[in-house]
Amino acid sequence: GNPAIVPETSTIEHDHIPIIACNRDLVFKAAADLPRFGHGAFLTCLETLYKSISGNDLKYTAFVGKP
Repeated sequence: GNPAIVPETSTIEHDHIPIIACNRDLVFKAAADLPRFGHGAFLTCLETLYKSISGNDLKYTAFVGKP
């Protein structure tokens, strides 16, 4: 088949590589005068891109660090 075409009747579950994440803060302010994007901004982008491309939700293996 053509790898560029995903069959609509596909029932195969595809898992992605394990993802371990920390610090979901979207923005933070430290010594800087203005808030800056934190690691949570990257995670939001990653989740959105993965959902856009695969149609599935990104599953985290673990979250570490502060809640």
